[in-house]
Amino acid sequence: MLTSLLILDLFVAVEYAEFLHCKGRIFTDFELVRKEIEDDTDRVTGANKGISNIPINLRVYSPHGVC
Repeated sequence: MLTSLLILDLFVAVEYAEFLHCKGRIFTDFELVRKEIEDDTDRVTGANKGISNIPINLRVYSPHGVC
């Protein structure tokens, strides 16, 4: 329980992102978010950088969000 509280307190003050296809993985480096978007696009469309109608589900959390 204490570990969970510490993790939650950490993420209240830190911007981070989560992908639906990477369950449980937290991204705090947004260069890695960019890379994951590129990698997921390649997995779905192939290396040709095509366009897909399959969405990439991404949530971004920030203490600086709009109220």
